[in-house]
Amino acid sequence: MGTTSTTAKAASAAAGARSSPAAFSVLRFTAKLHAAVEVSRHTPLRDMAPGRRADLAFVLPALGRSGMALKHVSPELRADRTVVLAAVAQEGQALRFAAPRLRRSRSFVLACVAQSASALEHAHPRLRADAAFAELALAAQPLCLAFAPSSVRASKALVLAAVAQRGEALYHASEALRGDKEVVLAAVAQCGEALEHASDELKTDREVVLAACRQDGCALRFTAPDDPLREDPEVKTRRFPPCARASIQQSAFLGNLV
Repeated sequence: MGTTSTTAKAASAAAGARSSPAAFSVLRFTAKLHAAVEVSRHTPLRDMAPGRRADLAFVLPALGRSGMALKHVSPELRADRTVVLAAVAQEGQALRFAAPRLRRSRSFVLACVAQSASALEHAHPRLRADAAFAELALAAQPLCLAFAPSSVRASKALVLAAVAQRGEALYHASEALRGDKEVVLAAVAQCGEALEHASDELKTDREVVLAACRQDGCALRFTAPDDPLREDPEVKTRRFPPCARASIQQSAFLGNLV
């Protein structure tokens, strides 16, 4: 009975579609899309016929599995914003295969960076070196500092803006700025464990270490086990998160074993 009912419903839907050109068109497109998804599941984009590499029904499912497959998409679709964004959302590095005009577009590259920090690496070189653009990119995605040129990673103003949002971005700052107390204080205030990326000198700075521990007690483990700061009265008595106290106790325990 159930099979008969289902068959009857399918026949009724097909009959309705034939009587309505728009409905029939939707059904035909849906059938094509399902077929395309099935094909792209088993056939890499690079092995598809040129016509399919220029067909959104085949291209979008393939990019959903591997953004780098953009390399094998037709030139027309590599200049299509929707297609490239779909690829970048899956793999930021896919921007390298986008049409040059898209890699030169400030608004488009910003949209890509918001999807994936690594997209910045493949923006047009002139755009990457533009301080005003870098400021916008870092505001959208602070961790794209990792893919910025050295001139940006050495800019105190730009690095300060990045670490204020994501302290761990300190790792990608220039060596000089990782030894800059103002920059490091801003970083550890946002993420205590950014202390790991500070210069050795600042890892022994009382103000910096206390600021890091206030944000995250676990930051204490990035100081040397024999660092006098571990015996500092404020460090020992302040009510840091349990991780800090554990670090102190573990250090004392290990010290007793030596």
